[in-house]
Amino acid sequence: GTLLAGLGALGAVGWWVFAHEGAAPVVPPRPPFVVPCTLATVERGTLELSATFTGSVRSLQRARVGFDLAGRLAAVHVREGDRVERGAELATLDPRERSALHAVAVTSWERAKKELALLEAGARTEELERVRAQVAAAEADAGWTSAEERRLGSLVEGGGVTRSTHESMISQKSAAVARLEAAKAVLRLTEAGARAEELEVQRARVAEAAAVMARTQDEIDRTHLKAPFAGQVVRRLLAPGDTVLAFSSSGVLELVDLSALEVELDVPARHAARLADKAPVTLTVDEFPAFSLTTTLSAVLEESGARSGSRRALVRLEEGSDPGRVLKPGTFVRARATLKPLEGVVLVPADSVRRTVAGWVVVKAVPPAEAGPALPTAAFVPVRLLEQSEGRAAIEPLGEDLKAGERVLVVGADMAFPGAPLSERREAPPAGPPGGPRPKGAAR
Repeated sequence: GTLLAGLGALGAVGWWVFAHEGAAPVVPPRPPFVVPCTLATVERGTLELSATFTGSVRSLQRARVGFDLAGRLAAVHVREGDRVERGAELATLDPRERSALHAVAVTSWERAKKELALLEAGARTEELERVRAQVAAAEADAGWTSAEERRLGSLVEGGGVTRSTHESMISQKSAAVARLEAAKAVLRLTEAGARAEELEVQRARVAEAAAVMARTQDEIDRTHLKAPFAGQVVRRLLAPGDTVLAFSSSGVLELVDLSALEVELDVPARHAARLADKAPVTLTVDEFPAFSLTTTLSAVLEESGARSGSRRALVRLEEGSDPGRVLKPGTFVRARATLKPLEGVVLVPADSVRRTVAGWVVVKAVPPAEAGPALPTAAFVPVRLLEQSEGRAAIEPLGEDLKAGERVLVVGADMAFPGAPLSERREAPPAGPPGGPRPKGAAR
C-alpha cells in the first residue's frame, strides 16, 4: 500500500510539471558573442585647445666682434667667460705705424696754419718802412733827372752841351720815373696785404691738413676694439701677434648679450593657424623640473621653419623674468601654448576614436529595435579627426550623421565589428590625463 501511494504522488508531480511547461515565458536565446563595453555620450560644443612645442633659446644680439682695419693684434684684454659692459676695451692693434702718420699730419696742419696767419697779418712795419724809403729814393732820383734834363735842354740851344749829352739825360730821366712807379706799386701791394684769393687758397690748405690729421687720429682710435653692447665673451678667435684683416668675418671675439633673449619655437602646420599672437605660453626645461615660466607669445612668423610646412614662433623674454638664469642661449625648451578653441564641433572621448585602414572611425551604439534583439549593436561611423585635448576629441562625421546625445564606445571598440551586440558595463569611462591621450596612430 505504501508503495502504491508513493507511485501515485510521483505521477501527480510529473503531470503538474508537464501541464505547466507550455505556459512558461519564452526567453530569447543569448547571442553566442557579446562585446563588453563602456559607452560615452556624444556632445556638441567648444573644445579648448593647447599644444606643446619644442624650441631653443637664442640671444637677440650675438656678434663676432673685429677690427675694420688691417694690422697686427697687439693684445687681447678679456678671456672667455668674462662679462663686459658696453664700451669696454676688448683688444688693440699695434698703433706705431699709424701714430707716425698722425705725427706727420699734425706737423703739416700746424705749418699751414702759420702760413695763413702770415698772410692774414700782412707786411711788418719794418717792411713797410723799407718799401717807403725805396719810393722816396726813387722820387728823389726822378726829380733830379727831370731838373737836369731841363737844364741841359736850355744849354743845347746855346751850344753849351752836345745834343747827345741831352738825349742821354732824357733816357736817365725816363728810367728814374719808371723806377718810381715800380716802387709805388710795391708800396701799394705791401700796404694792401694778401689778396682774398690767396687767403682762400691757404685756408683750404689748412682745412685739408686738418682733415688728414683727423683721419689719422680716427685710425689710431680704431686700433682699440670696444664692446658694442654689454654681454659675455663666449669665444676668442685670435691671439696676440696674429695678423688681422680689415672687415674680416672671422672677427677677434664672439660676444653674446645675455640680457636680450628669445625662444624660437617650431610650430607644426596644423597648429600654426590656431596659434595667435599674445597667446599664453608656459615654458619648461627638462633638466630643471621645478622651473616654469608663464608668458605670452610674441609673434608667429610666416617664414617656414625647420620642418616642411611648419612655422616659426617667437617668445621674447623680458629682462628679469628669469632671475635664476635657467634660460641661456642654446637651452632646449618645451612650450605649452593655448590655441584658438574649436567651437560648435562634435565632441567625443579621445579614446573612442579609432584608426583603421579606411581612416578614422568611431563605433556608435545603436539602440535595440522593439522587435529585434534586446542588446544595442555596433555601427561604424567614418569621421575626420579635427583635434584632441584634455582627453576629448573634436570630430567631423563623414557620410553619416552623429548627433548629440547618441552614445559611442570608449572601452571595447577594438573588439567591436559592425552589428556586434554590445553589453554595457556599469562603471563610468576613465578620465584622460591632463593633455589627453592621443588616439592610436594620431599624428602629433
